[in-house]
Amino acid sequence: MNIAFANFPSTSKAQLILERLGCSLSNHETAHILCYQISSLDCLKQVQHSSQTLIFFVSSAISQKPHFQGFVSALNEAPFVLLSDSWEDQLAYTLPSVLLLLSLKTTNQKQQNEIVALAKQTDDLLQRFQMDLELATKVHHQLLPPSDLQIPGVSVTSKYLPASGLGGDYFDVFELQDKKHLAVLVADSQTHGMASALLSTLLKIRLDELKERGPFAQNLMNHLNREIYQIHQSKLPGLDLFFGVLDRSTLTLEYASAGALRPLFWKYPHFSELPCDENPPLGIQPNHDYTTSLTQLRPGDLLFFHTNGLEAIFEEKGDSFRNELAGLFTSGKKMDPLFFQTELLAKIDRYQESKSELPDDITLIQLMIDKKALYLTQSK
Repeated sequence: MNIAFANFPSTSKAQLILERLGCSLSNHETAHILCYQISSLDCLKQVQHSSQTLIFFVSSAISQKPHFQGFVSALNEAPFVLLSDSWEDQLAYTLPSVLLLLSLKTTNQKQQNEIVALAKQTDDLLQRFQMDLELATKVHHQLLPPSDLQIPGVSVTSKYLPASGLGGDYFDVFELQDKKHLAVLVADSQTHGMASALLSTLLKIRLDELKERGPFAQNLMNHLNREIYQIHQSKLPGLDLFFGVLDRSTLTLEYASAGALRPLFWKYPHFSELPCDENPPLGIQPNHDYTTSLTQLRPGDLLFFHTNGLEAIFEEKGDSFRNELAGLFTSGKKMDPLFFQTELLAKIDRYQESKSELPDDITLIQLMIDKKALYLTQSK
């Protein structure tokens, strides 16, 4: 640390003190500490206003004068004011504290600079992440099918309500290449963000492969289970997924379910849950054998697929999820998907009136077998 005695000469005793503390004498320009002897108020005119640390050796009489006190208070940084009697002893006593303070200031300034740099890096990363998230959200939405699918023999309506951020749901409804089979897939990932977007992309790729090969629900489930397990090695929660294939010529539905997704079945005048085997979510047990089930549909039947976000709304309201939906299903003799979806969305809107965000993504799909569906398929 460099020290300069600005308006009075140094002494051999003072130089020994500096040497012992690892300091050295220097000129005004390179000094970190400037020492002034204030023997009169006129000496204040010699003080240079700079960023250097100042030490004033001043008599007690002058230190009490208002002019001196006003001068000191006007400085950008308050100086060390020491009584000038035996100033070498005062220098020896005070200088270690001054050096420690300067060291702390230097360290603090360095840390502040590092904080500013880290804050800028964080802002840059957040901006990049936000851009990536917006892009992933657009890609995710592009992967979803249109809400008003036109498929002969069935009426399909769908609605996707994402929670904040990138959603964790994915669904698809499509005809297979033979035009005799209709496939329905609903997936609910417990993860969100980029992980769910990648899972959606994987599902889309596998479904595109399926369209060219024909229906094989069991093989698809088992293959996806092993593939998802290899991707995250149980470090992420599993994927709840329902996959079913409707044979439009016989109106039989072959399906498999992984996790908690349970479609609802309305066969007038009865309302029930589609029977599903108890299977773990995909990606949890790599060697689990997912089996398929069969159910016979008839014209006028309605299947309702939904993700777990819908149940979360009714649970928070304290209502019985099954009872609420049963009331909607059985509210009238004439049931159509659009009416049911409108009534259900009204309930969701009432929930959002008190809470601005949904607790989880919600996917709603209604698939109704047209009353002339069997006639149309057999006549082709």
